[in-house]
Amino acid sequence: ERKEAVMDQFGPGLRHAVRRQILLMQIDKFWVRHLQNMEFLKDSVKLRTFGERNPLVEYKLEGYKVFLGMMDRVRRNSLYNIFLFIPRPLTPRPASSLPNANPVPAAVEAAKQLVAEASSTSGGIAALVPLGELASFKVQGEEELGREQALLAAEAAGLELFEDTFAKASFVAPKGWQP
Repeated sequence: ERKEAVMDQFGPGLRHAVRRQILLMQIDKFWVRHLQNMEFLKDSVKLRTFGERNPLVEYKLEGYKVFLGMMDRVRRNSLYNIFLFIPRPLTPRPASSLPNANPVPAAVEAAKQLVAEASSTSGGIAALVPLGELASFKVQGEEELGREQALLAAEAAGLELFEDTFAKASFVAPKGWQP
């Protein structure tokens, strides 16, 4: 309960977003391992035909045990990571630190679109977008924008920039977004 209270101080919906993200990360990590284990299991079940056992039945039984083990590990690691999670405040990045140059018009539209898509997928709540997503945007099939052009595009699109000083990461959000 104390952990939930700390998370609620950093904004509505943070608790749900953190749980969701951690659970998705754990499922992704363990699902890949599970698929590899199922390949090994398929090879080992073939040997059981020499013991006059039905390989399909053996595969199903062993596969179910392996799946239950994976789900236990997902639950355990998710809970562990939720308890380790410590929210950190984001600090607004001053616009004066941006270089004086003109942004690429397509990049400005891309910045607006990325933030709009992130907000629509988060249930209508204004969402942060990592600056790296915008920096990796390719303009007219050419090179990626890069960090400097992404910063310029975000500023020209009327978006706010935030920094996580601990993780050394930058984010873009709609104007008025509250960290």
